[in-house]
Order: sequence, then structure tokens, then C-alpha cells
Amino acid sequence: MAYFTAQQHRLVSDVIGNNQKFFFALLSKINQGKFIINSKYMMEKEQKFETKENPEQQLVRLLKEKRTEDPETKEFLDSWTREQEQMVEKSTDPEAPIQFNLRRARLYFEAGYVEEAFENFESARMQAWNEQRNELYQAIMKEMDELEDSIEKQK
Repeated sequence: MAYFTAQQHRLVSDVIGNNQKFFFALLSKINQGKFIINSKYMMEKEQKFETKENPEQQLVRLLKEKRTEDPETKEFLDSWTREQEQMVEKSTDPEAPIQFNLRRARLYFEAGYVEEAFENFESARMQAWNEQRNELYQAIMKEMDELEDSIEKQK
């Protein structure tokens, strides 16, 4: 935190006189709203609410920035995968393995790993086929087609 000294406060008071609203508006404009001044002439940084990344977002960011060759990224990917596999094993939902492969496929696709993404989509598609989940199978096919179309449009 930074404080106004008594001398700085007197100087500011002399300059702005009774136009405190103007001063605060000007200060806010100069600092782009990043600082607030309280009644004790203390200048403090405004608290920002940072959104925390969920593990999938963090993994996508690491994959984009550092790639899989980076030890930190590889360890995070392996850890995330193990955790997801444990959740699938504990789940009573018969679609849990399919949903895991879909999450992983979307994660890879978002990070730019198209080949890995389609391998996971294919695994999910085959699981849905083998378990005779036709609606899910069709939904996966549709998503894969849409992604292929978006890739073709980018070329």
C-alpha cells in the first residue's frame, strides 16, 4: 500500500481546493480505476476478483504454452488422467468411460492436438457403438463431423 504524506496531502488540497469530486474523477481516469483513495488519504490497490482456472483450463493452457515435452505439463496431464480414470472406475454411470474420452478429446482439441483429439473421439465413438448407445454414438459422430468441417474451413 502507498500512503500520501502529509505534505502531499496539503499540496493536493491546495491545488484542488473544494473540487474533490473532480480530483477523484481525474485520479480514477489517470489510474484507469485501479486505485481507490479512502478518507485517511491512503491509496490502495482495488481488489480484483481473479477467476481461478479449473484443472482442464489449466491443462489446455499448459499444453498450448509448453507442449507435452515440458516435464511440468506432462506430469500435470498424467496426474489429471489418473484422477479422471479413478473417477471413472468409482462411477456407477455406464457412460462414464465414454464421457471421460469425450472430455479428453475436447481438451486436446482446444489445446491444438487434433490427432490426439480424434483418437479420443474415436475411442468414445467405439465405446458408444459397442454399448449400443445409438443416440450418444450419433452425437459423437456429429461433433466429429463438425470439428472436421471447422478444420477444413481453416485451411
